[in-house]
Amino acid sequence: VRKETMKNGIIIIHKNIKKSNIVAIKFIFKGGLIYEAGDGQGYYKGITNLMLDVMKKGTKKRDAKDIAEEFDILGAYLSKEIGKDSFGFKGEVLNTNFEPYIELVSDIILNPGFDLEEMRKEKKDIIHDLKQIKDNLFTYTNKVFNEQLYEWHPYGFYYMGDVNSVKRIPLRKLKKWHKKYVIPNNLIISLSLIHI
Repeated sequence: VRKETMKNGIIIIHKNIKKSNIVAIKFIFKGGLIYEAGDGQGYYKGITNLMLDVMKKGTKKRDAKDIAEEFDILGAYLSKEIGKDSFGFKGEVLNTNFEPYIELVSDIILNPGFDLEEMRKEKKDIIHDLKQIKDNLFTYTNKVFNEQLYEWHPYGFYYMGDVNSVKRIPLRKLKKWHKKYVIPNNLIISLSLIHI
């Protein structure tokens, strides 16, 4: 495993794996639930989750349909990760499609469109999921456990927030959140490099 720090502050951790045709990659930023306490003790809980969802729904040159189609063509995926102290994306792609995949993911991370209508759609979906959470015994039990264990501490926040906090998040706040945390010197990229 090798670790390198780029001039712009990005840390890259990589490993060569023989006899594989898949590249696994993560883009992780410092952030997550602990940072959501800064605005009135969770006034905007769920902002990181909403931001990541909206980022995947359009960039300055691609709309949601374009992004979905490109992932399908590449035979790749990109999913979000939100932890107590970090957030970001993880994905996998065939090594033959690595360069176009990185270009697509870079566009999502660096140039999100933050379209108002897409944000409204994502909010609606999140609120629906929050209202249905009791239907999933494992998820609901985990949510309640963390809330009770950590009490007032942001580690007890549910990553999706709650119905009221999600409704409160304005588009300008999403843009500000992105500008503050999605920056090179706050990023670690880990990947498995493949011998071709």
